Amino acid sequence: MRDAFLLGAGFSQAVHEEMPTMDELFRKLKPLVGVENGVDPDVYEYACKSGKVETLLTYYAIPSPSDDHIAVLRKRVVAARLEQSIGLVLACRERHLNRLAHCTNLGQKLVNRWDEQGSHVLTANYDTLVEQLSGYLDDAQVPILYPITVVPLEASTRPIPAAHPEIPVLQLYKLHGSVSWYTSQDKSNSDPIYGFVDFGPPPFTPPEKLLGGKRRFIAPPVHDKSTLLGHELMRDLWRQAKDNALVPAERLYVIGYSLPETDMAMRTLLWESGRSAKRGERIRKIPLYLVDSNCSLADHYGKMLGDYYEVNGTYLGDDAFKRFVNDYAGD
Repeated sequence: MRDAFLLGAGFSQAVHEEMPTMDELFRKLKPLVGVENGVDPDVYEYACKSGKVETLLTYYAIPSPSDDHIAVLRKRVVAARLEQSIGLVLACRERHLNRLAHCTNLGQKLVNRWDEQGSHVLTANYDTLVEQLSGYLDDAQVPILYPITVVPLEASTRPIPAAHPEIPVLQLYKLHGSVSWYTSQDKSNSDPIYGFVDFGPPPFTPPEKLLGGKRRFIAPPVHDKSTLLGHELMRDLWRQAKDNALVPAERLYVIGYSLPETDMAMRTLLWESGRSAKRGERIRKIPLYLVDSNCSLADHYGKMLGDYYEVNGTYLGDDAFKRFVNDYAGD
């Protein structure tokens, strides 16, 4: 049976409790509030009341039609600082993971099963926990996990091709980018995406001479990602996520992802995939298993996606991740 997986922040926390929640990320951005860094205190306070990280980044990453040219440029600068701060927070947390010394055996067991099966794993997370748990620990190996070409930063003239479909290795669709991916400052839609892998001792950032003005390639969790996911490789990644992972899936497991109503891109991807699958030979809805501590999540998913998915709450509640991994990957 062909399974697909969708990971959210709850997966990373289940693997390692020190990985931050979205609320914690929001609090970490507070030092940027003030004239010097450009974050308007009123905007920050407003974001505290609605959406938090999503609201704050939406305000700065997506220009308003009423903004003049100067306002647009100022917002771009602030958005870049916010993106950089998010990347640094996650990189610092990964630095303290001590090469996964404190990560749960459950995470390792699950990733091993994914690798054995050549599973298709979609993630909304920026961190590199899956890459670390997979055991592909250098620039020459990690890119085979990605369905798109990621160029090693230390050998930018030597692209590493996507994994051959006959190789039984898990395929990792990083739909929002990664703290280990870099691209040009101007975010050209056709420039390469560069990868820098360093899971050894600190530092976890590339040397300045390798960066050459590049910035982390992450799409912040804003309400409308369409302008931030315009890169041709990212468009191809989302297309492959639909055609190669979700549409053929016989079961979908969603681990630690709450499907916020503001994430229109992800909602549309899941809805369109379910609709496309139902148009084919499949006559039943796709079984969708939720793995989460939030017991009310089944109602939310049923409301959003119930037309095409049969939502199953077996793995909701206490010890959800442990129960799921033990059932799926063995005790």
